[in-house]
Amino acid sequence: MSHWEPLWLRGKLGPVQSWLTSPDAPATHGVVLVPPLGYEYWTTFATLRDLAWKLADHGLVSVRFDYEGTGDSAGEPWDANLLEVWRADLRAAVELVRQRGCSAVTLVGIRFGAMLALIEASAVGADAVVAVAPVVSGKRYVRELSLLGHRVPEDDPRDGRAGALVSGGLPFPDDTVAALKALDLSALTTAPSRVLLVEGPGAKGGLTEKLVDLGAAVDVVRDAELSQILEVPTEKSTVPVPLVAEVAAWVARGAEATAPSVVGDIPRTAREGAGTEIDWQESTIAERVVLVAAQLVAMRGDPGARALPASDVAVVFLNTGAEHHVGPGRAWVEYARHLNARGWTTFRLDFTGWGESVFSQPAVGRPYAASAIADAQAAAAALREQGFARVVLVGLCSSAWVALRAALGPGVDAVYALNPQLYWRPGDPDDITVDEAAVWRARRTRIERLGHRYRVWSLLDRLGWRSRPGRWLDALARRGRSVRLAFAEGDLGHEFLVTRLGRRLEVHSRPGAMSCAVIAQIDHQMHREWLRASVAQDLSDWLSTLPSPDPRLTRKA
Repeated sequence: MSHWEPLWLRGKLGPVQSWLTSPDAPATHGVVLVPPLGYEYWTTFATLRDLAWKLADHGLVSVRFDYEGTGDSAGEPWDANLLEVWRADLRAAVELVRQRGCSAVTLVGIRFGAMLALIEASAVGADAVVAVAPVVSGKRYVRELSLLGHRVPEDDPRDGRAGALVSGGLPFPDDTVAALKALDLSALTTAPSRVLLVEGPGAKGGLTEKLVDLGAAVDVVRDAELSQILEVPTEKSTVPVPLVAEVAAWVARGAEATAPSVVGDIPRTAREGAGTEIDWQESTIAERVVLVAAQLVAMRGDPGARALPASDVAVVFLNTGAEHHVGPGRAWVEYARHLNARGWTTFRLDFTGWGESVFSQPAVGRPYAASAIADAQAAAAALREQGFARVVLVGLCSSAWVALRAALGPGVDAVYALNPQLYWRPGDPDDITVDEAAVWRARRTRIERLGHRYRVWSLLDRLGWRSRPGRWLDALARRGRSVRLAFAEGDLGHEFLVTRLGRRLEVHSRPGAMSCAVIAQIDHQMHREWLRASVAQDLSDWLSTLPSPDPRLTRKA
């Protein structure tokens, strides 16, 4: 049997979230899994998580961590000297596995994480490194980020942020960009004794030669299944199971570990973690990992000890697309902490098969999964049992759809739905991108626009003939659910709502019941970091308008 436990490391900016995965038997070899940055952080998340479990099957301890300013960790990506902070985070993770009795350490990194692992290997005394598609040139890496990213508008009022690069929702301020550009693996002067280099098609051999010249014994895996985790949308990413097994076996051979004696899935469990306090934008909040409704993992956030008392309302953020509980571009972390600082209690939830709520291999969450509706309802029921007077679900795109479906059942009082695609039905494609959805729906969109222009839908609505989504809105209204539908400008979901369901929305729109808003300039995936404050403000303002909880319901914990 193996298990994981959440831990907080001590970082330069505050607590660093980490996940320690261990076999039940003591281990003498530890592995530090070093994540990539930006969008690759989300597409590779499940692979690193499943690798941690596979390493535990071999009897090895491993730790995953979020760099400060990313994921669940403290700090903001706008903080100064982040590259040095991230190097310190890696060292803290190494120290953790050494404290757990591991005399030998292997570093496993992907992309930027692989580059950092090779640079830091000698300093932390690593015995071996697995470098998966490592960034070789910092300058070239920054060019890649720029091609895929955005620039903060020049009129941004925040000091020093105008014109900064944002890629995959993660800001790269000028000093971080300059530090990244200075990195170059061709300048390495030392190397660990063993290296496994995992390369995709077309990779050049210069790094291999460099490592060999420095005295490393280098094994190379070429043409690996990296297309499953790199240069792919999160909705389409999958765990490259053979590669995970090969990497784990290579590490185990060097550690003189044995192969798993159990055939099939080895039992796995999770343990709740201790809480910590995090400084967040002139406020203090408290966070801890909890288990909600059996094996559903969530990051709970509350006002800190020096702030307001926790609320009787639980605001639950649901998985978006295939991302884990930090949300797209870390948006859920920012929105949740914004609410915590204002007195609300939040839960960033992982559905079964998403994020940390995974105890078998392989598993990657998929949008619109039927099980997600049941999980949301189970979480709401569990929070009611804990004494929360009201439960509010927050979702984006597919998880907004899930939240609205879950609200048809008991336990859910309100839903904040960002960019819900109410037209989606079971059996429709569930892994397409926003651009692909526009093409897929083109014919239906033309029909909906024509019907709207000639008021066909409005007439049918008056006659009592309503589409399935129209009856859905009716059902939410009958059950007294408070609903906020918030959209990016030009979003497919908003156009469908206006053209096809305009009269239904008008009938149900009233304060405290159902409302709709278009938030200027935001994008569907919340990657325009400079506009997230407007979403956070709309969410907190709407929460403040909700009816007061039933006073007969009291808080137990």
